[in-house]
Amino acid sequence: MQNLTDNRVYAGFFVRFIAYMIDSLIALIVSGIVRAPFSVAASAGLSGLKSNFIFQHSFLDVMGYIGLVGYFVLITYLTHTTFGKMLMRLEVVTADGEWTFINILYRETVGRFLSGILNIGYLIVIISAKKQGFHDMLCDTYVVYKDMKYVINDKKRSSVENQEQTDINPAGTTFVMERRNQGVSGGDNEQADSSPTL
Repeated sequence: MQNLTDNRVYAGFFVRFIAYMIDSLIALIVSGIVRAPFSVAASAGLSGLKSNFIFQHSFLDVMGYIGLVGYFVLITYLTHTTFGKMLMRLEVVTADGEWTFINILYRETVGRFLSGILNIGYLIVIISAKKQGFHDMLCDTYVVYKDMKYVINDKKRSSVENQEQTDINPAGTTFVMERRNQGVSGGDNEQADSSPTL
């Protein structure tokens, strides 16, 4: 089976960290919105919402967690990215193209919990050959640059469909930035643009 990530450019630790910080701020806002009506109810007299519900966590804590996790799970599953990753032009992909809700739910809950233990699961992105965190490895996912691919610079593999400009580095790798044109009649759906130097 063909590995669909073979010609993708993997995103490194620092760009993923910036995207995650942006997403964390948004997720906190979403969590606050989900929790708000229950907080109002608790202030109005439903004090049980503040008492222990699961272990030492109250019902308000649980609702806040659902809002937090729900942001990452739903937007990743529906769009293959998040708002933070969109700003960094990143997306989440799998090697075989399979994309299931259960896999993404597992990645964003159990996977992130395990990665967050001493943050080792996140820091491993720095040394991983394919820039995977532990949660990526568990679910066979990769974070790549959305519109960037590369091909080996030889006669057979350097031809890129609808390619206009490429940036060839001394190592013989051609990086191609692809831009999708929507609403343009005439046939071409993709157009290659010159990529930034990595």
